[in-house]
Amino acid sequence: MDETKGGARMDETSPDAIEWVERLFLAGQDPHEERRRAPRRPVAVPAAIALADGATLYCAIRDVTAAGARLAVPKEAKLPEAFDLALLPKGLTRRVSLKWRRGQAAGVAFL
Repeated sequence: MDETKGGARMDETSPDAIEWVERLFLAGQDPHEERRRAPRRPVAVPAAIALADGATLYCAIRDVTAAGARLAVPKEAKLPEAFDLALLPKGLTRRVSLKWRRGQAAGVAFL
């Protein structure tokens, strides 16, 4: 899915989309001048979940808002109530809490 950014198209896997997620991930704010409550942006950004036992679970961020994100995770994966979510390959990390889980999808809120 494409979004417009300054009149140009922004593909969900483009460098612009990844930069947008990085800014939102770090600042907890929409880097665009969007005024709607927690606008959802479709993206396809690789990420990793740090589990308490030291294991890493690889996933993808499928959409993101100023408040949280929807992740694609393996269906059989057990997710804790709170965990560190890292953007790959840069390793930018945010603490998140699990809000819901349906099959391979999981919703998290940024803490």
